[in-house]
Amino acid sequence: MTMRVGLLTVGLAAFPASPLLACTLCHSETAEAVRERLFQGDFLINLALVAAPMAALGVVVAFALYARSS
Repeated sequence: MTMRVGLLTVGLAAFPASPLLACTLCHSETAEAVRERLFQGDFLINLALVAAPMAALGVVVAFALYARSS
């Protein structure tokens, strides 16, 4: 358990959320235009369509781990 916590801590520390460390291109006019187009009306539908295969893969992996332990 402590190994998992340590790995999680190291993993989270590897990706700081500070905007100061972000790329300067992220704050350009082009980036703002891309974000504006990306987050228009059909964003949630597209997000669901992208996330659905990940959820299905998670179910398959969970089933495989459950079947292996039985």
